[in-house]
Amino acid sequence: MEKRLASLQEEVVKLRGASIAHSALSDDLKKGLEAESSERRRLRDVLHDLLRITESLSEGVQFRRHVLLEEEMELLSARLEDRQPARTAPSQVTVLRLAAAGDVAELEQALEDMDGVSVNGSSCRGKTPVMYAASAGRVEAVASLLGRRASVGSADAFGRGAMHFAAARLGASDAEQAKMVNRLLKAGASVKQVDTSGASALTYAERWGQKMTASLLREAGAPQMRDPEVLLLKSRRHEEDPAISFKAAPPAAVSIAAFEAAPEASPRVSRRASEVDG
Repeated sequence: MEKRLASLQEEVVKLRGASIAHSALSDDLKKGLEAESSERRRLRDVLHDLLRITESLSEGVQFRRHVLLEEEMELLSARLEDRQPARTAPSQVTVLRLAAAGDVAELEQALEDMDGVSVNGSSCRGKTPVMYAASAGRVEAVASLLGRRASVGSADAFGRGAMHFAAARLGASDAEQAKMVNRLLKAGASVKQVDTSGASALTYAERWGQKMTASLLREAGAPQMRDPEVLLLKSRRHEEDPAISFKAAPPAAVSIAAFEAAPEASPRVSRRASEVDG
């Protein structure tokens, strides 16, 4: 009996030891899986940022190429996120193309006649007609879309709204950009919306040195953010031209009311104002 009891005690000790070892192994395995998951999330975030930057650089290319690039990015993003890729309906591609081209008559006709299209329908990466029109500086197309109750609160795959695209338009004069931003402000677009990197429309305007646009956004309450890309761009410009100084006093704020009251300040703005408001 004593031998049997001693044997059982030994078995209990062995089982307890095995249980402790198993628990330690489980903890190690759990930590390893958590570390792997964290690393995968970090890599996914890095690749997501690379996609965002690449897509931003593609904004100025010909529309068809941009759409094809968007589709490739959506395929890659879907693989990263382990999901099915979204698709852009061919009829909606037509609406997006017309919005980007600023062909108002054809755009309105397509919205009336084509099946499966919407004034708020988007590309596979979430870009709406208003975003395409704002990005291309098509003020009449934006006015037409807003008249059809287009949303100015939508966000694309990177969290960017129409205001981001208006403030980041490449090749536009500061006055042209400010005019587009002002129109979106009147339509109720939020200046507090930020993209997935935390950048607001003000960040975009400052990034490209658009002082008038930045002043309008500040007056409207856009959040002020320290943008590393702004500092990088300034550093590169300074290296290219050491005479450039970035310590100058900031420009005086441009009032929205003053901007609207004096369209003659810029001939280009005056022409656009007559096109949109007249």
